[in-house]
Amino acid sequence: MNARVLAVANQKGGVGKTTTTLNLGVALAASGSRVLLVDLDHQASLTMAAGLGDPDSLPVTVADLLAAVIDRREPDYGNAVLRCGEGVDVIPSSVALATVDMLMATVTVARERILSRMLEPLLGSYDVVLLDCAPALNMVTVNDLVAADGVIVPIAPQYLSFKGLDMLLGTIRDARAANPGLATLGVLVTMREKRRLAQGEIEDALRAQLPADMPVFSVTVPRSVKAEEAPGHGMSLLSYDPEGPVACAYKALAGVVRERCTMLGMPLGCGKESE
Repeated sequence: MNARVLAVANQKGGVGKTTTTLNLGVALAASGSRVLLVDLDHQASLTMAAGLGDPDSLPVTVADLLAAVIDRREPDYGNAVLRCGEGVDVIPSSVALATVDMLMATVTVARERILSRMLEPLLGSYDVVLLDCAPALNMVTVNDLVAADGVIVPIAPQYLSFKGLDMLLGTIRDARAANPGLATLGVLVTMREKRRLAQGEIEDALRAQLPADMPVFSVTVPRSVKAEEAPGHGMSLLSYDPEGPVACAYKALAGVVRERCTMLGMPLGCGKESE
């Protein structure tokens, strides 16, 4: 069975997309899945958080793979897919991705499927591919949503994050014109502080107002100093603070995501069982 591709997306920055991609990926790998993480943000935060070093010093990044597809050349997958020390593979990013986004806009035929074509040769080697999307609604993000089977939307319980969600919902609806099977796995509340009553009110409003096909996950991710420290050490929370509340939340989220994907008819494989 080919991998299920899940996009972690929100056009607003600072809501925990990279933290979610890395920690959910490591949690899924720990439960037996073969996991590939793809950094699709030119800021390359996932690349650094996974401990892969300076993004601009890496020989091959996702920008090179996408450019090769656009130019009808063979992508250099062998040097692009890097092994992270936590049981997941990573395709890194770099600032060059910003140039590729502009290059995509010049493609006249099926430009929204460039990422799909790039990922296709890799899907048989994994159970799950997680896409760390940029905080922007650009051509790369459109490609992310067209390539994905499902989308996870991290959101901080803040008024502006809540109000900006409508724009992302519109983009998801637009992406379904090219990808009718795109499922919304759910909204993930991140950086939750239990003592802040206003955050609780926003979370309650989210659960009450979002449509039935965009549920809010039962798991919430708390704010934590450890979550802010871990990227500087190039580690996930599951390694940096394995018994901490954020690590436990992502372990629980991995189970919920599995259940949601199975319910939607796209079960996530676990290693040899998926072959």
